[in-house]
Amino acid sequence: MSANTKNYQKQGGREWVVGGLLTVTGTIAQTLTNASATPGTVRAAYNKAVTGVALTSGNLVGQRGEVQISTGATVGNGVFLYGNQGKITLAGAATINSGSGHVCGVLGSLDLTNSTNTSGHIAGVISTIQGVGSDGTLVDLFYGESATGTPVNSMFKAFGKATYVMDIATNTHTQAAVAGTAGALTSGWLKVLVEGVVRYIPLAASVS
Repeated sequence: MSANTKNYQKQGGREWVVGGLLTVTGTIAQTLTNASATPGTVRAAYNKAVTGVALTSGNLVGQRGEVQISTGATVGNGVFLYGNQGKITLAGAATINSGSGHVCGVLGSLDLTNSTNTSGHIAGVISTIQGVGSDGTLVDLFYGESATGTPVNSMFKAFGKATYVMDIATNTHTQAAVAGTAGALTSGWLKVLVEGVVRYIPLAASVS
């Protein structure tokens, strides 16, 4: 561990105060054990970036995780690489009765109560792909998996007020269009739940 002159230890070495860049080579392992039924907000780790100026360029990031694949390396079958990972696990039998709360592996939260929004991409969660290499058919912008155990309620679920269910721009590609005629709607269906009511979206096998 190395630290510049703005960084120092206090409380007998149990705490680092970091005023500049702190570089750690190796692994930082933290365990926080909660014994309170009403802990308020407790975080095992907390990072914060603050700005009070008119930003015109650059990136301001609260936390970044990165896995670098070096030149010539191979990622084999059964390998898992994550830039960041969030996970909920059970040490034994437990009851989840969170009501209006959330239990999730990763949470994206956005509070823009007093903002004036004029342009840009603004969302609770954003996924971006910078390049896809040799075969784009193996790459998805979003991927979810629930392959074992009890079937889950849905692949996607949303609650809230919105103008559209989906807003799609094709980037001049062929995955959607506002012109053309779909074939007979007899080639399958998607089962959806709308306001608690089961409905079916019919599918066509062709378009002209």
